[in-house]
Amino acid sequence: MRDWAHFIYLLCFIAAIMFSGWLFGRAYLVDCVTIRGHSMEPSFHEGERVWVSKVAVSRKKVNAGDVFVFRDLSDDHFLCKRCIAAPGDSILYIRSHLDTTLYSYLLYAPAKGDSLSFDAISFPRYARAIVWETGAESGFRAGYRFRHDWFYFLGDNRDHSVDSRHFGLVPDACLFGRVMGNQQDIFKRHINNNH
Repeated sequence: MRDWAHFIYLLCFIAAIMFSGWLFGRAYLVDCVTIRGHSMEPSFHEGERVWVSKVAVSRKKVNAGDVFVFRDLSDDHFLCKRCIAAPGDSILYIRSHLDTTLYSYLLYAPAKGDSLSFDAISFPRYARAIVWETGAESGFRAGYRFRHDWFYFLGDNRDHSVDSRHFGLVPDACLFGRVMGNQQDIFKRHINNNH
């Protein structure tokens, strides 16, 4: 009888260790999320499950073209979009309609510690970021030193995507993780690596 009790105790202990490891992995290493909507088509489709690496992300590890899951500042929903500008990158933003350029400007994604100067036209592009960093509404500022790294994200299916064109830059603190691929792709890579 003692042997059975010891055996059951050992199984419970092993199960608790395995469950703790699983929780740790989900909290800090990788997670699997489901794509909602059509904004990342054709890369990822509605209902597709993708693996997300949650290992610490720094601006040195983020490249334009990487796909990330991040928290939207306005409503705490998680979004999956492609990074178009990492901290320190600039992009040319062109707004056009029916082959007519309405306006264009250069948008810089600030890196932590960057100081930018503003005029009345450029300030609104960064106002939301400054409000998020300072926690206070502010009027026009002639300049500001950023405390976080900032990113610009777009959906692959531009006509059906709400992204940085609508809500602006995204801070590093909102990044959930880098998309490593969908479940099927990761499984195929694993199989192919065993040859």
